[in-house]
Amino acid sequence: MAYSFQKTIFFSVIICFFYSIAFSQNNDATSLFKLGNKSLQGRHFKEALKYFDEGIKIEKYNAQAYGSRGLAKAGLGDFQGAIQDYSYLLELKPNDSRAFYYRALAYFDLKNYEKSYDDIERCLRINPSDSRAFFQRSLLKYQLKNIQGTLEDLDECIRLNPKDAKAYQNRGILNDELQKYQEALKDYSKSLQLKPSNEVLYYRAIAYKNLNKLQEAMADLDNCIKNKYDKAEVFTQKGDVLRMQAKGAEAIIEYEKSIKINPKEAQAYYGRACVHEAMKNKDLALKDFQKSVNLDAGLSMGFYKIGVIESDNKKYKEAIESLNKCIAIDKKNFSAYFLRGTLKQKLEDFKGAVLDYDEVIKLEPNNKMAYAKRGIVRIYLKDIDGGNQDIEKAEELNQKKDMKDK
Repeated sequence: MAYSFQKTIFFSVIICFFYSIAFSQNNDATSLFKLGNKSLQGRHFKEALKYFDEGIKIEKYNAQAYGSRGLAKAGLGDFQGAIQDYSYLLELKPNDSRAFYYRALAYFDLKNYEKSYDDIERCLRINPSDSRAFFQRSLLKYQLKNIQGTLEDLDECIRLNPKDAKAYQNRGILNDELQKYQEALKDYSKSLQLKPSNEVLYYRAIAYKNLNKLQEAMADLDNCIKNKYDKAEVFTQKGDVLRMQAKGAEAIIEYEKSIKINPKEAQAYYGRACVHEAMKNKDLALKDFQKSVNLDAGLSMGFYKIGVIESDNKKYKEAIESLNKCIAIDKKNFSAYFLRGTLKQKLEDFKGAVLDYDEVIKLEPNNKMAYAKRGIVRIYLKDIDGGNQDIEKAEELNQKKDMKDK
């Protein structure tokens, strides 16, 4: 599933923080700036921009006025204009950490992550206790695939501001991605305690599902629907939970609800295909697996499942093509290598089969079947010693398994 890594929201509480304008002796400018701030707080950005423009014409060197106008421009999506205002503010006040922070946000929205990162670093050098800056830096590190750094910044953000629900949400998402489901569950629960959110409730349901706590997962998903958070993926997850409970017919109903809401919900087709497969309805399963990969070309298990069915139907060349696609996406799927090796063996591509069994053994060093099959193929290739060694290894692993079973 796709998670939404929560980014900074510009206009929640920031207006009172940035900027309380230092008003001048000029009453006209003061009045305009007050009106601008009032409009800004009400999220009336066009109106605010008009007041700040007029006020700055009168009072050209009021640094805070440029900061507030920058916020108005950012609210209108004019991030380049906002950057210009924050930059002018910094010419007037070079150590204003807030200007660096908001300029970093604007650069982030323009996907200029290098400049955004540089500004956040400057902000933190001036104000090392700014929890929001640590939060924003965590987003940048996430973009750069620095997962450990992202976690460290979220930890620091939470230490500085234990009531930041978004920080707990994002740390939960990271823990989910790292398969630390128990930690993710704790973070989602804390985020919900601080600020109820259907999105986080949905994420927590998935954490429960990953921990095989299916009743708790279903309760959270049902609450999402009760709260009108009835997106397609919620019904997909309900289908998955029911499928895990071996309630195939009920699962199909939920998958079909999902597809009705969003006909492009690839995971719903995949889940329904898995139910058809379990019910031995290969034709229906194949149709849904194919639909799932047509909608999501990155769904590696969809290609694997298609390969399995094609193999069962003795369409070996087509199955190998499907497995090639699976492996191109997920090079750690040892089952795909194993099946592809078996099919190559059937087609007498013995060298190709050996290479696939090699990959299985790299990924699963105790896979006795891979050793046994590689041993047989090596003997076909006249590598008698190598083949015998593999068969002996397979027997050794089998004996160890028998010992454990006793």
